Amino acid sequence: MDLSINLSYFIKGYTGGGRPGWVKEKPDRTLEEALSLVKELGYTKIDYNGNGAGGRDGDEIKSVIDSFGIKVNQSHAPDNFWAQKPTEDFINELLASISLCRKLGSEIYVVHGDQIDRKNMEYSEQAVLEYNYRVYFPVVEYAASHGMKVAFENTIDMPPHRVFCSHTEELLALTEKFSDSKSVGICWDFGHGNVMYDPNSIEEMIKTKDHLISTHVHDNFHSKDMHGLPFTGNLDWTKMMKALKDIGYKGDFTYEFVYNNYPDEFFMDFMRLAYRAGEYLLSL
Repeated sequence: MDLSINLSYFIKGYTGGGRPGWVKEKPDRTLEEALSLVKELGYTKIDYNGNGAGGRDGDEIKSVIDSFGIKVNQSHAPDNFWAQKPTEDFINELLASISLCRKLGSEIYVVHGDQIDRKNMEYSEQAVLEYNYRVYFPVVEYAASHGMKVAFENTIDMPPHRVFCSHTEELLALTEKFSDSKSVGICWDFGHGNVMYDPNSIEEMIKTKDHLISTHVHDNFHSKDMHGLPFTGNLDWTKMMKALKDIGYKGDFTYEFVYNNYPDEFFMDFMRLAYRAGEYLLSL
């Protein structure tokens, strides 16, 4: 396992919660500024989804990333759970996004299998399963033809909304619906797992072992998806790391931090602590 991190955390800072109503706290850093901080910390791999591109095309972005000696190990798809764009428009957005990520060298494209067309369908597990298969089928085909893999991420319920893939059985059902493809796997989000399953999230993660190819690493206290630093919540990281090794996980250990209210004066102090925590976890 190698330690990596989402570049978006170095570019954008928010106080809100991942849906309309986010409050922007500080101006964006440029792609070059963000990569410089990542390199200073010692990371050689990033999760990147196009933030900070400044209108540049994929070849230009890749040239900038390469100049820092950094590799894009995975990337994250846009989501349509809240925006509710027309289905075909969203599929086209996904295809444009994965095409960009391929140009950047990304091997894994993480997606949320929680899409639902609330205007035209009632929620049921079977209906949402079929809808997500329809949405992601062309994305999986693209990945397969370009040597990439699509990783479905475990989600969380957001009352009053029922969110598909928040239950491990749903995540497995969607992944295994693509059983004919070797280009589909699972991204286990540790924080989401803790919200849904604490104190049994490790056992749930183990259920995905045959498909697990990617991670989103962060912590919380079960009741809220805080995307915090490991050891700032109640997830048992010692047991989690042992479980990852026991199941033979071969992918990377990728931080996914979101909320950032740290003043620039000590932002990097926090990030150095995060890097040290990651090194410690990988040593267990």
